[in-house]
Amino acid sequence: MAAYNLGVGSRGFKSHRPDQLKTESLDLFDERSLKMPLVKISSSVELPANKRELFLAAVSSAVAEVTGKPERYMMVTCDTGSFLLDGKGGPAAYVDVRAIGGLTPPINGKLSARLCDLLLTWMTIPGERVYLTFTDLPATHWGHKGATFG
Repeated sequence: MAAYNLGVGSRGFKSHRPDQLKTESLDLFDERSLKMPLVKISSSVELPANKRELFLAAVSSAVAEVTGKPERYMMVTCDTGSFLLDGKGGPAAYVDVRAIGGLTPPINGKLSARLCDLLLTWMTIPGERVYLTFTDLPATHWGHKGATFG
């Protein structure tokens, strides 16, 4: 049975386009390039546009530092909405961190602390009003530019 490796796109990820299938073995990735962090923040506190960009940059920088991942692979989003936590309204946030590899218990703990600190500093949301989730996805479940990373 032939082992098929997928061709490497211009950004170093594997393409799932049939015309790019290859039969030779390729050294496609190093472990650091497989993290592709995405941080989705939903908050009840709305930041003005000029502060929102600075907040997103601070989150991106902190996550890059903790994970060891270059910021050029990072995506950070922030949406505002209504929250009810512990049966009460008020300042609250939900943070969803996703990546391809690298989300280990020690890293998740550091990310939780850093992200809660940033939410307190920028939005005055205390840590007890923040929930965070960490999802480690296989490369085959992450797409970009019409292909997946695995």
